[in-house]
Amino acid sequence: MVQCQLVGRTLVAAIEGEFDLNITDDVRAVLDGAMDSHPEVRIMVLDLSGVSFIDSSGAGVIFGRHKRLAARGGRLVLAGAQPQVARALQLLGATQIIQMAGSVEMALKAVGEASSWKAR
Repeated sequence: MVQCQLVGRTLVAAIEGEFDLNITDDVRAVLDGAMDSHPEVRIMVLDLSGVSFIDSSGAGVIFGRHKRLAARGGRLVLAGAQPQVARALQLLGATQIIQMAGSVEMALKAVGEASSWKAR
């Protein structure tokens, strides 16, 4: 469901499956737990390449992590969204305030952590 990996001072979190009401509480708990365990983290890359569907509750988790990171002086980057997920995020307004990247590698390059990345 959610796999987290620390890359330098960036948290990379990969979500798999349908990102909907059925998993949002668990995803939120995992992401917040990882952020709490690593207070030095200012950037989170959310790998959406394994997400086949997202609804407004999944987007709500994304917006909440964006807000939490912004309060730390950080930011959230969404990576690898499939076309249908990217379209849903666009319709929900996420792409207007949250940076999108084509892949985790591209996101890490944009935030200066590419040399530390080892894909799982």
